[in-house]
Order: sequence, then structure tokens, then C-alpha cells
Amino acid sequence: MHEQELISPRFQSIVSELVSASGFSLDFPEEVLEQVSKIPLRLSSKERNEPLRRDLRALPFVTIDDEDAKDFDDAVYIEKRGEGFRLWVAISDLTHYVPEGSALDECALQRATSVYLTFRVLPMFPERLSNHICSLLPGEEKLCLVVEMVLDAQGRFLDTEIYPAVIQSAARLTYEAVQAFFDGNPSQQLLPFLPMLENARTLASRLRALRTQRGVLEVQLAGRRLEYDAQGEPQGVRLCFPKESHGLVELFMVCANEAVARYATRRALPVLFRCHGTPDEKKLLILSNVAKFMGLSMGKPSPHAFNRLLSLVHGKPEERFFGQLLLRAMKQAVYSEKNEGHYGLASLAYLHFTSPIRRYPDLWVHRVLKAHWANTLLPADTTTLAWLATHCLERERLAIQLEREVVARGGAYLAEKHLGEVFQATVVGFARVGCFLELEGLWTEGLIPMKQFGKQAFFDEKNHCLRLPNRRILQVGMRCTVCICSVHLEQSRVRLKCLSPLEELGREPKRSKNPQNPPQARNEDEDI
Repeated sequence: MHEQELISPRFQSIVSELVSASGFSLDFPEEVLEQVSKIPLRLSSKERNEPLRRDLRALPFVTIDDEDAKDFDDAVYIEKRGEGFRLWVAISDLTHYVPEGSALDECALQRATSVYLTFRVLPMFPERLSNHICSLLPGEEKLCLVVEMVLDAQGRFLDTEIYPAVIQSAARLTYEAVQAFFDGNPSQQLLPFLPMLENARTLASRLRALRTQRGVLEVQLAGRRLEYDAQGEPQGVRLCFPKESHGLVELFMVCANEAVARYATRRALPVLFRCHGTPDEKKLLILSNVAKFMGLSMGKPSPHAFNRLLSLVHGKPEERFFGQLLLRAMKQAVYSEKNEGHYGLASLAYLHFTSPIRRYPDLWVHRVLKAHWANTLLPADTTTLAWLATHCLERERLAIQLEREVVARGGAYLAEKHLGEVFQATVVGFARVGCFLELEGLWTEGLIPMKQFGKQAFFDEKNHCLRLPNRRILQVGMRCTVCICSVHLEQSRVRLKCLSPLEELGREPKRSKNPQNPPQARNEDEDI
């Protein structure tokens, strides 16, 4: 099937409406396509031998991506040097092909990000550029910006160089194949790269240890991915759990981003930093109260305490709930012309450098670096930088919202096919309107309206639980039997009916002489 035919006509129409409403598009203006069509697919000797550009074609770089990835903008190579390591991170040099102010640049700026919808990508750049000319395909010479890092035996930075280069990727590896090697089942394709992958795994373990010491937040929630049958109909939502191979690449990209951020900070370059502020204290108090009520002692709020809490619920239904509650307590990461540090990464300076095919801020950083090396860098225009930061952040959030809406709409579309069917479900959250549950097997969410639990039931917001009329308590992670009774596709809303006897739901509350949570009056209008 072609990409446009991967989904059924009905669901394709639903997704198209969502995409159109979001302001994103699969199509590009003619002048942009014409500009890209004139770019040769292969490098010329002049490009290959540009001043300052180093020849790294002899190094066996590899890309590591998802099985179905099509644009490869980063490649890595790791060597053991004595007790330490040397890590190369090569990132596709899009700025070579995207002149500032050109139609191609203006179009990319307007989009500011690519959007990934499982079955379709709404790219920031046309496919000829992102999937071919600039993609680090194996056996092809490609222009890159390289971050070369020297690290000691513990993974601490000793030295860093950043420069333009030409590389030739030796192989296209996948997360699945690398993970199979880590699990003891290497494929024939990986055999030539096993020593390098062993070095990479060792370095990653040292970097993780340093991250733990630093207090980096380790919130790793399972992603949701729609899957389709041969006719393009959504047939399920697959849970995607992060694995060691995913974390390995992420660690190396974070290293490169931090190295470039330090370089830019020392030279006061007009880049866009990625900043993350300290958490909201009121929301942290809610998190602490809920954890205590559920029998989990978090201690004084800190990154180490958050990670400890998540480790206590790892692999349990509560893990997703506490991860989401923690993320809601965190301030959202932003782009800024000022370096204000990154709380979640416990980093004094951080920016986005490693995905110029997918994000405009990365392209901007590449452009600033090359102008600096060419001594053509102009003084920073703070007004322009502030606008760029705001614009890119707005587009990023629209893209995230669209991605979530498509998965939610797909889940509702799938639930519609199972109207009247019975499922086991796990409680994943509450609100004044009722109880949210995840349907086992479908892995999509539905709502039991509050009124189904009786007039005396109410949402205890402080402890995030549902207090039932029989004085029992319903908490996140508990299970019950439900039936899908209605679906409102346009609102991605799945309505459920609880089939488990009310007297069997929840648990008895702990007895206390001084109850902290006496029964509260509730508003009947809160039911839906």
C-alpha cells in the first residue's frame, strides 16, 4: 500500500479533517517543490571538499531508528580510548540545502515541525529532501555537522569539538535489531558492528549512572500506536514500551545537544535554548498527597524522590498514572533566547540540535554555528529570536495535540466496532464527571459517568480517588468489568457501563479517629 492508502477511506476522512483543522498539511507549494527538484541527489567534489569540512567517510557510522522510519538525520560511532570513550554524533547538514529566506526556508519556518501520525508523516520538508538528499542512507556520502566528544571512564566530558564533515553511513540498524543483540540474539547484519555496539552499551550505562547522580527525571511512559488490518481499518492500539536500544540513542543525542549548548553559551551565540523550569509546588503537593494516600512514601519533593516513586510502581497500572501526574506538575519545556537551564535533565544548558529534518529550532542552531565559523554572524536580534521561540513552541504544541487527537479518535473508532461487548478494564483516573478506565486488549480509554456509582459517590480530588456510597474507595489500578454502551466519534468519547457489583468495587477505607477527608457535598450537574 502507498502511504495515502494505509487507512480506510472513512478513517482517512476523519484524520484529514483533524489535520486540516490543525493548520498542518501534507502538500507543499509548487515553488518549494521546484526548488527541491533542482538539488542533485549526489554530492559534488566541490561540496565534499568545502573548507573546514572534515572527511570522516572512513569511520563506520550507523543510524539506529524505528523499523518504518524513512528520514535518518542522525548517525553515531563510538570507540573505546583507553579507559574512556570517544563518541561521534553526526547530524544531517540541512542548512547546506536550505538558504535563509528562500521559499523552502519560509515554508519550513511556517510549519516549524514535522508531525508523526503512525501511518503518515506531515513533514517539515518535502520527501525528496528529507528522505533522500539529506537522509543518512547507508553507502551514500552525506554532509553533516558533527559533535565529537571525549569522555572519561565514568562518562564525564573531557573535550568536545563541533565541525562540518562528510560521512558515509556503514549500515542502517533498527531499534528492534539492536535490542535483539542486547537480549542475546544478534542478527547476521549486526555482526560487523558488535564491538562498537558493546562500546555504545557500556558508555550508555555510565551515562545513565551519571544521570541518576545528577537527578535527571526518568519518566518513561508507554506510547500508544494505532495498528491497521489489510484493509486499512484500525484494529487495535499497541502499547509501545521504551527499551534499552531506544534509551541508548536518546542518551547520545542528549550528550550532543548539551555539548552544543555549552559551546553556544560560552560564545554568546544567538541560538534557541530548550528550557524547563522548576515544578509547580501546589501540583507537587497533590502528587505527594495522592502517593501517601495510596501507601507510597515519596518524601520531600526532588528529582530523586520522583524517580524513587516511579520505581515503586514500575510495571504496575499505577505507573502511567503517577507518570502523568508528575508530568502535569512539571512546567512545560519551552524555547527561549535566554539560557534558563533544564530542570528535567538537570542541565545548566540545553538546546535542540539533533533533528533539523524535523524541527526548525535545530535548523536555526545549525545556521548560527555555520555563520559563526564563517565569521559572518550578525549581532542577535532579540525581537526576532523571541518571536521564533514563541512560534516554534506554538507549532510544537499543535503537533502534539494533533498526534494525540488522532490516536484518541482511532481508539474511539475502534471502540465503535465493539459496541455492546464486555471487557476487563483498569482504572486510570478520575474527574468530577466520573471514572476513566483503559479497556484491556483494545488499550483505549472510556468513561463511566459518576451517576452510575450512585448519588452519594463523589470524586475526592485531594487523594484522587472515588468514594462510593458503601463507604468503599475506588483507586487507580483497580479493575472491573465494563460494557461499551456508546461512542461519540467526533468527541473521541467512549461511554462505559460498569458491570461489576458495586459492593465488590474498591477497598475499605483505613480507619482513623480524625479522618482527613470527610464526605463532601457534590453537584449533580457534574454528571454527564
